[in-house]
Amino acid sequence: MKKVTTAFLFVCLALFASLRLCAQESQNWSYDFEDAKKAIGDQHKKLELTLNGLKWVSYSLRCNGDADDYVDGKGSARIYGEKSYMKEMPYLQLKENKPGGIGTVSFDYRAYKKHAQKQIAWILEVSEDGGTTWSPVGNSFTPSMEVSQFSRRVNVTEGLVRIIRADYSSFDLKNGKKFQSAFNIDNLAISDYEEEEPTQPVLKFNEPEIVFGEMHKGESKTLKAALTYKNLVNQAITINIAEAGKAFFSVQPTTFTPEEPAGVLELEITCSPSSLGEIKSSLAVVCGELSAELQLSAKVVREKGVYIFGGGDGTQESPYLISAPEHLWELSTGVDEDKNTFAGKYFKQTADIDMSNYKNMTPIGTNFGVQGTNNRYFSGHYDGGGHKVSKLTLEFNGKNYIGVALFGSLKNARIEHLTLSDSRIKADAIVGGITAAIIGSHISDCHVEKDVTITATKHSYAGGIACGAFGEPSTIEKCTSAATIQVTSSMGAGGILAVNSVQGSSISKCVNMGSIYTRSGQIAGIVGYIEDGPITIQDCANTGKISSEGSVACGIAGLLQPGIPSTVNIAYCYNAAIVEGTDEVFPITVGAVDDSQTFNLKNNYYNGDVYKITSDKPLYGEAMTAAEMKSETLLKKLNLGRDFYPWEIFEGKNDGFPLPFGDGSWQPTATKAIEVVEALFCVVNGKLIVPEGMHSVAVYAMDGTSCSPEQLTQGACYIVRAINSKGESVAQKIVIPLF
Repeated sequence: MKKVTTAFLFVCLALFASLRLCAQESQNWSYDFEDAKKAIGDQHKKLELTLNGLKWVSYSLRCNGDADDYVDGKGSARIYGEKSYMKEMPYLQLKENKPGGIGTVSFDYRAYKKHAQKQIAWILEVSEDGGTTWSPVGNSFTPSMEVSQFSRRVNVTEGLVRIIRADYSSFDLKNGKKFQSAFNIDNLAISDYEEEEPTQPVLKFNEPEIVFGEMHKGESKTLKAALTYKNLVNQAITINIAEAGKAFFSVQPTTFTPEEPAGVLELEITCSPSSLGEIKSSLAVVCGELSAELQLSAKVVREKGVYIFGGGDGTQESPYLISAPEHLWELSTGVDEDKNTFAGKYFKQTADIDMSNYKNMTPIGTNFGVQGTNNRYFSGHYDGGGHKVSKLTLEFNGKNYIGVALFGSLKNARIEHLTLSDSRIKADAIVGGITAAIIGSHISDCHVEKDVTITATKHSYAGGIACGAFGEPSTIEKCTSAATIQVTSSMGAGGILAVNSVQGSSISKCVNMGSIYTRSGQIAGIVGYIEDGPITIQDCANTGKISSEGSVACGIAGLLQPGIPSTVNIAYCYNAAIVEGTDEVFPITVGAVDDSQTFNLKNNYYNGDVYKITSDKPLYGEAMTAAEMKSETLLKKLNLGRDFYPWEIFEGKNDGFPLPFGDGSWQPTATKAIEVVEALFCVVNGKLIVPEGMHSVAVYAMDGTSCSPEQLTQGACYIVRAINSKGESVAQKIVIPLF
């Protein structure tokens, strides 16, 4: 009996051992997603899942839902590479250790048909420390419309795995704006851990991350990382920084071929940041099917008083070079945070600059804060080099954020040769295109294009080039604005300058081509409102529509504040556009409103075809037809009798109306080919002799340059222009004899 019992026990133990072995061998796990609609659902939020007995966690994952999904059977999973309002990176991650360890991970995949053209790269990663650090397993994969099988050997006794977008270390969640880049997963399987063979290749970093810590722009720092390799003799290893991080990080060496069975390669990684904030990237090493990844990070902070531009030292001979949006941001920050006026410093823009990634940059010079107590001025010399600043968005709200433009506040500054395009500028008050507030400054050859909008939403003023001139007289010359200007509440607007509040300002050779609107308050094509003077406006034009729902609207210059005993000079200007409003409208200006004011007006013209008389007051200009204004008729009126002819008609510009940007070489048709028949003028010893009764004499070489009547060259030809005793303009070509 004992023998039978002993034999029976032996058989039972053998059977138990066999069953245990079978149980160990049966830890391979798989999930075919057939019940995905119930187990996963159709919500692409963060999900805690139990799939065939294993716990998983996911984000941006849902079950299949339409005919564009790939499905092997009834169900599959769809994971989005990007989604609206992203809070995490898209992933599917094992949350607990799988019994039996992790050997090989495999699954079938294909692009979601609707997103076939917008696929991204994904990668399988493993963590052996509970999810604190992750390492890639093999190369990344990018889904296509061809069904593919993914298979990677992980082989860890304990660990977690995840599928995640490959660029997660550098992808900005804020870029997630819509559902796209989705692909389908089916037939997910994980085999058990297998004992490593002695010859198994190894490629791994000793640490998962290199942290450079705090750095300054322009600084360089080099740190070392150890890469362990094994059983890779004579196999090339490539070492690369992720594409998005190449602007900040570099590595040496970039290739390595082991000559010994095992060893450690020391890598030198350098960080050279050119912008502020947190910067992250990764370094990937690849050898055949093996790969390893190292995370890289740094925090870049400003160093007060140190500015990184594109070159130069700020002198007139070697100006600071501005060629990128971060250079304008650097200038803005220097003025705003360091209160550096850059007085005596020179800047030169060397390329067109797109500001789309710098929304709501602080204007260069501001009085943001409690009004009038925290002024920061720019006082340097900025030469735009004929280049553009585009896609500038400045939208501020509240009384502590007024004075908004590319340059917020200028004092004794000079801005020239600069164009603003495709931009949106908006604030409660004091809003401009090139600059908001100017004090004793000069703006020349600056332009605001028609795809720019300038809006003041509360109480006061918006201007195309500048908003307000204050404190010390300023000059604006050779500028144009085609912007759409709106003041949606009270006060006023001007195509070039909204308001002048200082004695002695000058606006010359400027043109407004954009529409201007104000709900109420003063408005005009060139200067909207004059709080103080004298002010001179010469050789200016308006061809943009002027509209006001209240108060006075004018074509060139608005109201001089009542009670201010001052002078306004307007000469050689015209208005060709509609001026409309519910109150009085004037084609040129309203003129003096009391006896203490003087308006000196000379040679000003307006388009009688569009102007409707709404006042019995003087119109201060001569009416012409639109056809006359686009012809030599207006050119003669604007040019003749002057020492220099600034006005010309340029083909395809300003709808055919004249512009004050000529080189002086224009000649009236009747005098273009005058030959010497009966001399009006004579030359003695190289000096021009002018007959009695002639005045306003000007001499030009044949290339249009102005010449001195005292120093004429033998044998040369000149054009002499003058006004005779009858007030007529005469012109004659003369040849200087040899003497």
